[in-house]
Amino acid sequence: MKKPSFELTRVFGDGTSEPAQIVPVTQLPWDMKTSRRGFLGAGMAASAALVLLDSCSSSSKTVKTAPDAPGCSEVYAHSKEILSLAISPDGKMLASGSIDQKIKLWRLPDGSLIKTLNAKDRAWSLAFSPDSKILAAGGNKDITLWNIPDGSVKDTFRGHLKRVWSLACTPDGNLLVSASLDKTVKLWKLPEGIIQNTLNNIGLTMSIAVSTDGSMFATGGSDTKVRSWTLPDCLPIQTLTGHTNRVWSLAFSADGKLLASGSRDRSIMLWSQPESKLLKGHANLVKSLAFGADNRVLASAGNDKTIRIWSIPDGALMKTREGHTDAIQALAATPDGKILASASHDRTIKLWSLPDALYLTCLIDLESSPKTAKGVTFKAMNTMGQEITYTLPCGSPVPPGATCTCNCVPGSFGKPEKAAPYRGGGGGGGYRCTCNQVCTCVPVRRY
Repeated sequence: MKKPSFELTRVFGDGTSEPAQIVPVTQLPWDMKTSRRGFLGAGMAASAALVLLDSCSSSSKTVKTAPDAPGCSEVYAHSKEILSLAISPDGKMLASGSIDQKIKLWRLPDGSLIKTLNAKDRAWSLAFSPDSKILAAGGNKDITLWNIPDGSVKDTFRGHLKRVWSLACTPDGNLLVSASLDKTVKLWKLPEGIIQNTLNNIGLTMSIAVSTDGSMFATGGSDTKVRSWTLPDCLPIQTLTGHTNRVWSLAFSADGKLLASGSRDRSIMLWSQPESKLLKGHANLVKSLAFGADNRVLASAGNDKTIRIWSIPDGALMKTREGHTDAIQALAATPDGKILASASHDRTIKLWSLPDALYLTCLIDLESSPKTAKGVTFKAMNTMGQEITYTLPCGSPVPPGATCTCNCVPGSFGKPEKAAPYRGGGGGGGYRCTCNQVCTCVPVRRY
Protein backbone atom coordinates (compact mmCIF):
# COMPACT_ATOMS: atom_id res chain seq x y z
CA MET A 1 0.00 0.00 0.00
CA LYS A 2 1.36 3.45 -0.91
CA LYS A 3 1.90 5.92 1.87
CA PRO A 4 0.10 9.19 1.11
CA SER A 5 1.30 12.63 2.05
CA PHE A 6 -0.69 15.83 2.03
CA GLU A 7 0.52 19.34 1.51
CA LEU A 8 -0.93 22.36 3.25
CA THR A 9 -1.61 25.44 1.17
CA ARG A 10 -1.88 28.97 2.54
CA VAL A 11 -4.83 30.72 0.91
CA PHE A 12 -4.89 34.52 1.18
CA GLY A 13 -7.68 37.05 0.91
CA ASP A 14 -6.64 38.13 -2.60
CA GLY A 15 -6.97 34.57 -3.90
CA THR A 16 -3.25 33.82 -4.06
CA SER A 17 -1.75 30.78 -2.36
CA GLU A 18 1.59 29.27 -1.45
CA PRO A 19 2.74 25.84 -0.21
CA ALA A 20 3.00 25.35 3.55
CA GLN A 21 4.46 22.63 5.71
CA ILE A 22 3.89 19.00 4.73
CA VAL A 23 2.10 16.99 7.38
CA PRO A 24 4.05 13.73 7.54
CA VAL A 25 2.54 10.38 8.34
CA THR A 26 5.17 8.54 10.36
CA GLN A 27 5.61 5.62 12.69
CA LEU A 28 2.33 4.05 11.67
CA PRO A 29 2.14 0.39 10.54
CA TRP A 30 0.04 0.41 7.38
CA ASP A 31 -1.11 -3.18 7.66
CA MET A 32 -2.56 -2.67 11.11
CA LYS A 33 -6.17 -3.41 11.88
CA THR A 34 -8.55 -0.67 12.87
CA SER A 35 -10.24 -2.30 15.84
CA ARG A 36 -7.89 -1.08 18.57
CA ARG A 37 -6.60 2.08 17.00
CA GLY A 38 -9.58 2.81 14.83
CA PHE A 39 -9.25 6.53 14.79
CA LEU A 40 -5.59 6.85 13.90
CA GLY A 41 -5.32 3.60 11.98
CA ALA A 42 -8.01 4.58 9.50
CA GLY A 43 -8.67 8.25 10.07
CA MET A 44 -5.37 9.83 10.97
CA ALA A 45 -3.46 7.50 8.70
CA ALA A 46 -4.28 9.93 5.94
CA SER A 47 -4.00 12.85 8.32
CA ALA A 48 -4.25 16.42 7.23
CA ALA A 49 -4.48 19.69 9.05
CA LEU A 50 -7.32 22.13 8.90
CA VAL A 51 -5.59 25.26 10.12
CA LEU A 52 -7.60 28.14 11.47
CA LEU A 53 -5.29 31.17 11.53
CA ASP A 54 -5.52 34.80 12.49
CA SER A 55 -6.86 37.26 9.98
CA CYS A 56 -8.87 40.43 9.65
CA SER A 57 -10.98 39.16 6.78
CA SER A 58 -14.08 40.98 5.66
CA SER A 59 -16.19 37.91 6.44
CA SER A 60 -15.17 37.93 10.10
CA LYS A 61 -15.76 41.68 10.36
CA THR A 62 -19.36 41.35 9.21
CA VAL A 63 -20.30 38.74 11.81
CA LYS A 64 -22.42 40.35 14.49
CA THR A 65 -21.38 39.87 18.07
CA ALA A 66 -23.77 38.86 20.82
CA PRO A 67 -24.30 41.68 23.33
CA ASP A 68 -24.23 40.89 27.00
CA ALA A 69 -27.66 40.44 28.61
CA PRO A 70 -29.04 43.19 30.85
CA GLY A 71 -28.28 42.53 34.49
CA CYS A 72 -25.17 40.41 33.83
CA SER A 73 -22.58 43.15 33.72
CA GLU A 74 -22.05 43.32 37.49
CA VAL A 75 -22.49 39.70 38.55
CA TYR A 76 -19.79 37.06 38.84
CA ALA A 77 -19.49 33.30 39.11
CA HIS A 78 -16.20 33.37 41.06
CA SER A 79 -14.37 36.02 43.03
CA LYS A 80 -11.16 35.49 41.00
CA GLU A 81 -10.12 34.27 37.55
CA ILE A 82 -11.77 31.05 36.37
CA LEU A 83 -9.39 28.33 35.21
CA SER A 84 -11.43 25.27 34.27
CA LEU A 85 -14.82 23.87 33.30
CA ALA A 86 -16.35 20.41 32.99
CA ILE A 87 -19.87 19.24 32.15
CA SER A 88 -21.13 15.97 33.60
CA PRO A 89 -21.79 13.18 31.07
CA ASP A 90 -25.48 13.16 32.04
CA GLY A 91 -25.65 16.84 31.03
CA LYS A 92 -27.20 17.96 34.32
CA MET A 93 -24.28 19.74 35.92
CA LEU A 94 -21.48 22.17 35.14
CA ALA A 95 -18.39 22.36 37.35
CA SER A 96 -16.05 25.35 37.46
CA GLY A 97 -12.66 25.83 39.11
CA SER A 98 -10.93 29.07 39.97
CA ILE A 99 -7.93 30.80 41.45
CA ASP A 100 -10.20 31.53 44.45
CA GLN A 101 -9.69 27.86 45.48
CA LYS A 102 -13.37 27.05 45.09
CA ILE A 103 -15.07 24.52 42.85
CA LYS A 104 -18.67 25.35 42.06
CA LEU A 105 -21.42 23.06 40.82
CA TRP A 106 -24.13 24.60 38.64
CA ARG A 107 -27.38 23.05 37.50
CA LEU A 108 -28.09 22.83 33.79
CA PRO A 109 -29.79 24.14 31.78
CA ASP A 110 -30.91 27.03 34.01
CA GLY A 111 -27.46 27.71 35.52
CA SER A 112 -28.44 27.92 39.20
CA LEU A 113 -25.72 27.39 41.79
CA ILE A 114 -26.05 24.00 43.50
CA LYS A 115 -23.02 23.82 45.77
CA THR A 116 -19.62 25.38 46.46
CA LEU A 117 -16.71 23.07 47.30
CA ASN A 118 -13.82 24.50 49.30
CA ALA A 119 -10.63 23.16 47.74
CA LYS A 120 -7.14 23.32 49.24
CA ASP A 121 -5.64 24.94 46.15
CA ARG A 122 -6.49 26.16 42.68
CA ALA A 123 -8.46 23.88 40.35
CA TRP A 124 -6.35 24.03 37.19
CA SER A 125 -8.29 21.19 35.57
CA LEU A 126 -11.55 19.27 36.05
CA ALA A 127 -12.98 15.99 34.75
CA PHE A 128 -16.16 14.03 35.54
CA SER A 129 -16.37 10.26 35.73
CA PRO A 130 -18.60 8.65 33.06
CA ASP A 131 -21.39 8.04 35.61
CA SER A 132 -21.26 11.72 36.72
CA LYS A 133 -20.77 10.65 40.35
CA ILE A 134 -17.13 11.69 40.77
CA LEU A 135 -15.39 14.96 39.90
CA ALA A 136 -11.60 14.97 39.63
CA ALA A 137 -9.81 18.27 40.22
CA GLY A 138 -6.16 18.90 39.39
CA GLY A 139 -4.43 21.21 41.86
CA ASN A 140 -0.92 22.52 42.40
CA LYS A 141 0.35 18.94 42.86
CA ASP A 142 -2.46 16.67 43.96
CA ILE A 143 -5.59 15.36 42.26
CA THR A 144 -8.68 15.47 44.48
CA LEU A 145 -11.70 13.26 43.83
CA TRP A 146 -15.04 14.69 44.99
CA ASN A 147 -18.27 12.75 45.47
CA ILE A 148 -21.10 14.27 43.47
CA PRO A 149 -23.54 15.79 44.28
CA ASP A 150 -22.88 15.94 48.05
CA GLY A 151 -19.38 17.40 47.60
CA SER A 152 -17.47 15.25 50.07
CA VAL A 153 -13.84 14.34 49.36
CA LYS A 154 -13.56 10.76 48.13
CA ASP A 155 -9.79 10.50 47.73
CA THR A 156 -6.57 12.37 46.95
CA PHE A 157 -4.04 11.11 44.40
CA ARG A 158 -0.44 12.13 44.98
CA GLY A 159 2.35 11.59 42.48
CA HIS A 160 2.85 14.76 40.45
CA LEU A 161 5.44 17.29 41.57
CA LYS A 162 3.89 20.41 40.05
CA ARG A 163 0.48 21.73 38.98
CA VAL A 164 -1.86 19.40 37.11
CA TRP A 165 -2.64 21.13 33.81
CA SER A 166 -5.11 18.70 32.25
CA LEU A 167 -7.33 15.74 33.20
CA ALA A 168 -9.40 13.24 31.20
CA CYS A 169 -11.35 10.13 32.19
CA THR A 170 -11.67 7.05 29.99
CA PRO A 171 -15.22 6.20 28.84
CA ASP A 172 -15.29 3.01 30.93
CA GLY A 173 -14.34 4.94 34.06
CA ASN A 174 -11.37 2.70 34.81
CA LEU A 175 -8.58 5.22 34.19
CA LEU A 176 -7.85 8.88 34.82
CA VAL A 177 -5.18 10.52 32.64
CA SER A 178 -3.33 13.54 34.00
CA ALA A 179 -0.74 15.94 32.61
CA SER A 180 1.45 18.08 34.82
CA LEU A 181 3.90 20.95 34.77
CA ASP A 182 6.43 18.37 36.00
CA LYS A 183 6.60 17.15 32.35
CA THR A 184 4.95 13.80 33.04
CA VAL A 185 1.65 12.22 32.01
CA LYS A 186 0.23 9.66 34.42
CA LEU A 187 -2.48 7.03 34.15
CA TRP A 188 -4.32 6.35 37.42
CA LYS A 189 -6.45 3.29 38.04
CA LEU A 190 -9.89 4.19 39.39
CA PRO A 191 -11.05 4.17 42.08
CA GLU A 192 -7.88 2.93 43.82
CA GLY A 193 -5.58 5.69 42.58
CA ILE A 194 -2.76 3.32 41.66
CA ILE A 195 -0.43 4.71 38.98
CA GLN A 196 -0.64 2.35 36.01
CA ASN A 197 1.74 4.12 33.63
CA THR A 198 3.87 7.25 33.41
CA LEU A 199 5.04 9.01 30.26
CA ASN A 200 8.32 10.91 30.51
CA ASN A 201 10.61 12.79 28.14
CA ILE A 202 7.89 14.27 25.93
CA GLY A 203 8.28 17.83 27.16
CA LEU A 204 5.73 19.93 28.98
CA THR A 205 2.22 18.60 28.20
CA MET A 206 -0.47 21.28 28.26
CA SER A 207 -3.47 19.25 27.13
CA ILE A 208 -4.95 15.76 27.01
CA ALA A 209 -7.91 14.26 25.19
CA VAL A 210 -9.24 10.69 25.36
CA SER A 211 -10.93 9.19 22.29
CA THR A 212 -14.63 8.42 22.57
CA ASP A 213 -14.06 4.68 22.17
CA GLY A 214 -11.41 4.68 24.91
CA SER A 215 -8.75 3.04 22.73
CA MET A 216 -6.27 5.94 22.76
CA PHE A 217 -5.46 9.38 24.08
CA ALA A 218 -3.72 12.40 22.60
CA THR A 219 -1.25 14.83 24.15
CA GLY A 220 -0.06 18.27 23.12
CA GLY A 221 2.42 20.66 24.65
CA SER A 222 5.56 22.74 24.51
CA ASP A 223 7.29 20.83 21.69
CA THR A 224 4.49 21.90 19.27
CA LYS A 225 3.64 18.26 18.44
CA VAL A 226 0.41 16.32 18.85
CA ARG A 227 1.07 12.75 19.93
CA SER A 228 -1.27 9.79 20.26
CA TRP A 229 -0.92 6.77 22.55
CA THR A 230 -2.72 3.49 23.08
CA LEU A 231 -4.78 2.84 26.18
CA PRO A 232 -4.02 1.43 28.67
CA ASP A 233 -0.45 0.50 27.75
CA CYS A 234 0.73 3.92 26.46
CA LEU A 235 2.36 2.66 23.26
CA PRO A 236 3.08 5.45 20.75
CA ILE A 237 0.80 5.52 17.71
CA GLN A 238 1.49 8.74 15.84
CA THR A 239 3.31 12.06 16.06
CA LEU A 240 1.67 14.92 14.17
CA THR A 241 3.50 18.11 13.28
CA GLY A 242 2.24 21.38 11.90
CA HIS A 243 1.94 23.81 14.80
CA THR A 244 4.75 26.30 15.31
CA ASN A 245 4.16 26.98 19.01
CA ARG A 246 2.80 25.27 22.11
CA VAL A 247 -0.34 23.14 21.77
CA TRP A 248 -2.73 24.33 24.49
CA SER A 249 -5.96 22.50 23.72
CA LEU A 250 -7.21 19.22 22.27
CA ALA A 251 -10.67 17.81 21.60
CA PHE A 252 -12.06 14.70 19.93
CA SER A 253 -15.30 14.81 17.98
CA ALA A 254 -18.19 12.75 19.35
CA ASP A 255 -17.78 10.10 16.64
CA GLY A 256 -14.02 9.90 17.29
CA LYS A 257 -13.08 10.59 13.68
CA LEU A 258 -11.64 14.06 14.20
CA LEU A 259 -9.07 15.50 16.56
CA ALA A 260 -8.77 19.26 16.91
CA SER A 261 -5.71 21.00 18.37
CA GLY A 262 -5.38 24.66 19.36
CA SER A 263 -2.06 26.42 19.71
CA ARG A 264 -0.23 29.51 20.86
CA ASP A 265 0.54 30.07 17.17
CA ARG A 266 -3.09 31.29 16.89
CA SER A 267 -4.12 28.29 14.79
CA ILE A 268 -6.43 25.33 15.06
CA MET A 269 -5.62 22.11 13.26
CA LEU A 270 -8.28 19.57 12.49
CA TRP A 271 -6.67 16.18 11.95
CA SER A 272 -8.65 13.89 9.67
CA GLN A 273 -8.61 12.68 6.09
CA PRO A 274 -7.93 13.54 3.35
CA GLU A 275 -8.26 17.32 2.75
CA SER A 276 -6.56 20.28 4.35
CA LYS A 277 -7.53 23.94 4.22
CA LEU A 278 -6.03 27.07 5.71
CA LEU A 279 -8.71 29.31 7.21
CA LYS A 280 -8.73 32.60 9.06
CA GLY A 281 -9.31 32.59 12.79
CA HIS A 282 -8.15 33.81 16.16
CA ALA A 283 -5.90 36.76 16.87
CA ASN A 284 -4.19 35.17 19.85
CA LEU A 285 -3.58 31.95 21.79
CA VAL A 286 -6.33 29.32 21.32
CA LYS A 287 -6.89 27.98 24.83
CA SER A 288 -9.94 25.78 24.54
CA LEU A 289 -11.92 23.70 22.03
CA ALA A 290 -15.25 21.89 22.11
CA PHE A 291 -17.06 19.86 19.45
CA GLY A 292 -20.82 19.83 19.09
CA ALA A 293 -22.49 16.48 19.66
CA ASP A 294 -23.49 16.08 16.00
CA ASN A 295 -19.87 16.59 14.80
CA ARG A 296 -21.00 19.47 12.60
CA VAL A 297 -19.55 22.37 14.58
CA LEU A 298 -16.38 23.14 16.50
CA ALA A 299 -16.20 25.94 19.09
CA SER A 300 -12.91 27.66 19.91
CA ALA A 301 -11.88 30.39 22.31
CA GLY A 302 -8.81 31.97 23.84
CA ASN A 303 -6.91 35.11 24.67
CA ASP A 304 -8.60 37.28 22.04
CA LYS A 305 -11.79 37.15 24.19
CA THR A 306 -13.91 35.76 21.33
CA ILE A 307 -15.78 32.52 20.78
CA ARG A 308 -15.74 31.25 17.22
CA ILE A 309 -18.00 28.59 15.75
CA TRP A 310 -16.69 26.62 12.76
CA SER A 311 -18.65 24.31 10.50
CA ILE A 312 -17.27 20.80 10.15
CA PRO A 313 -15.80 19.38 7.95
CA ASP A 314 -15.44 22.34 5.57
CA GLY A 315 -14.06 24.63 8.29
CA ALA A 316 -16.06 27.73 7.40
CA LEU A 317 -16.33 30.37 10.11
CA MET A 318 -20.02 30.49 11.06
CA LYS A 319 -20.16 32.84 14.04
CA THR A 320 -17.93 35.08 16.11
CA ARG A 321 -19.25 35.96 19.55
CA GLU A 322 -18.05 38.52 22.06
CA GLY A 323 -19.18 39.14 25.61
CA HIS A 324 -16.21 38.35 27.85
CA THR A 325 -13.91 41.20 28.83
CA ASP A 326 -10.80 39.10 29.42
CA ALA A 327 -9.16 35.94 28.08
CA ILE A 328 -11.44 32.91 27.78
CA GLN A 329 -9.84 30.06 29.64
CA ALA A 330 -12.25 27.15 29.12
CA LEU A 331 -15.13 25.85 27.01
CA ALA A 332 -17.44 22.89 27.63
CA ALA A 333 -20.40 21.57 25.62
CA THR A 334 -23.34 19.50 26.88
CA PRO A 335 -23.60 15.92 25.59
CA ASP A 336 -26.69 16.79 23.55
CA GLY A 337 -24.77 19.60 21.87
CA LYS A 338 -27.34 22.29 22.71
CA ILE A 339 -25.42 24.39 25.24
CA LEU A 340 -21.86 25.75 25.24
CA ALA A 341 -20.35 27.11 28.46
CA SER A 342 -17.47 29.60 28.44
CA ALA A 343 -15.36 30.71 31.41
CA SER A 344 -13.03 33.66 31.53
CA HIS A 345 -10.45 35.47 33.58
CA ASP A 346 -13.14 38.16 33.91
CA ARG A 347 -14.69 35.90 36.62
CA THR A 348 -17.81 35.15 34.59
CA ILE A 349 -19.33 32.01 33.09
CA LYS A 350 -21.67 32.43 30.16
CA LEU A 351 -23.98 29.96 28.44
CA TRP A 352 -24.55 29.96 24.68
CA SER A 353 -26.80 27.92 22.42
CA LEU A 354 -25.37 25.59 19.80
CA PRO A 355 -24.96 25.62 16.85
CA ASP A 356 -26.06 29.26 16.43
CA ALA A 357 -24.10 30.53 19.48
CA LEU A 358 -26.86 32.78 20.75
CA TYR A 359 -26.28 34.23 24.20
CA LEU A 360 -28.43 32.50 26.84
CA THR A 361 -27.41 33.66 30.30
CA CYS A 362 -24.60 34.18 32.78
CA LEU A 363 -24.10 32.38 36.09
CA ILE A 364 -24.41 34.15 39.44
CA ASP A 365 -22.88 33.47 42.82
CA LEU A 366 -24.08 36.17 45.20
CA GLU A 367 -21.12 35.66 47.51
CA SER A 368 -18.74 36.47 44.65
CA SER A 369 -20.72 39.45 43.33
CA PRO A 370 -20.88 43.06 44.55
CA LYS A 371 -23.72 44.30 46.76
CA THR A 372 -25.16 46.11 43.75
CA ALA A 373 -25.78 42.82 41.93
CA LYS A 374 -29.33 42.30 40.72
CA GLY A 375 -31.21 39.17 39.80
CA VAL A 376 -34.46 37.24 40.09
CA THR A 377 -35.25 34.66 42.76
CA PHE A 378 -36.95 31.30 42.27
CA LYS A 379 -38.13 28.49 44.49
CA ALA A 380 -38.13 24.82 43.54
CA MET A 381 -38.06 21.33 45.05
CA ASN A 382 -34.77 19.46 44.91
CA THR A 383 -34.37 15.72 44.41
CA MET A 384 -34.73 15.16 48.18
CA GLY A 385 -38.08 16.93 48.31
CA GLN A 386 -36.66 20.02 49.99
CA GLU A 387 -37.64 23.52 48.92
CA ILE A 388 -34.65 25.51 47.72
CA THR A 389 -34.30 29.17 46.79
CA TYR A 390 -31.84 30.30 44.15
CA THR A 391 -31.05 33.36 42.04
CA LEU A 392 -30.67 33.72 38.29
CA PRO A 393 -29.75 36.69 36.08
CA CYS A 394 -32.32 39.33 35.26
CA GLY A 395 -34.49 38.34 32.32
CA SER A 396 -34.16 34.61 32.93
CA PRO A 397 -37.23 32.51 32.05
CA VAL A 398 -38.88 30.55 34.84
CA PRO A 399 -37.12 27.15 34.91
CA PRO A 400 -39.32 24.03 34.63
CA GLY A 401 -40.75 23.10 38.00
CA ALA A 402 -39.81 26.42 39.61
CA THR A 403 -41.87 29.42 40.66
CA CYS A 404 -40.77 33.01 40.82
CA THR A 405 -40.90 34.30 44.38
CA CYS A 406 -42.91 37.47 44.96
CA ASN A 407 -40.84 40.62 44.94
CA CYS A 408 -42.06 42.78 47.82
CA VAL A 409 -42.47 46.42 46.87
CA PRO A 410 -42.57 48.53 50.08
CA GLY A 411 -45.07 51.35 50.03
CA SER A 412 -47.37 50.10 47.29
CA PHE A 413 -51.08 50.06 48.06
CA GLY A 414 -52.64 46.75 48.97
CA LYS A 415 -56.27 45.84 49.44
CA PRO A 416 -57.11 45.47 53.16
CA GLU A 417 -57.34 41.91 54.39
CA LYS A 418 -59.34 40.40 57.23
CA ALA A 419 -56.22 38.68 58.46
CA ALA A 420 -53.59 40.25 60.71
CA PRO A 421 -53.45 44.03 60.27
CA TYR A 422 -50.45 45.79 58.83
CA ARG A 423 -48.08 46.16 61.76
CA GLY A 424 -46.49 49.34 60.56
CA GLY A 425 -49.55 51.57 60.62
CA GLY A 426 -52.43 50.13 62.63
CA GLY A 427 -55.80 49.23 61.18
CA GLY A 428 -56.47 46.57 58.60
CA GLY A 429 -55.56 48.45 55.43
CA GLY A 430 -53.69 51.36 54.00
CA TYR A 431 -50.20 51.24 52.60
CA ARG A 432 -48.53 47.89 52.99
CA CYS A 433 -46.00 45.60 51.32
CA THR A 434 -47.52 43.77 48.39
CA CYS A 435 -46.10 41.27 45.95
CA ASN A 436 -45.39 41.97 42.30
CA GLN A 437 -46.45 38.90 40.36
CA VAL A 438 -43.84 39.56 37.66
CA CYS A 439 -40.41 38.29 38.60
CA THR A 440 -38.77 41.67 39.01
CA CYS A 441 -35.06 42.27 38.84
CA VAL A 442 -34.04 43.50 42.29
CA PRO A 443 -30.86 43.73 44.35
CA VAL A 444 -30.23 40.20 45.58
CA ARG A 445 -26.98 40.43 47.53
CA ARG A 446 -27.23 38.69 50.90
CA TYR A 447 -26.15 40.94 53.80
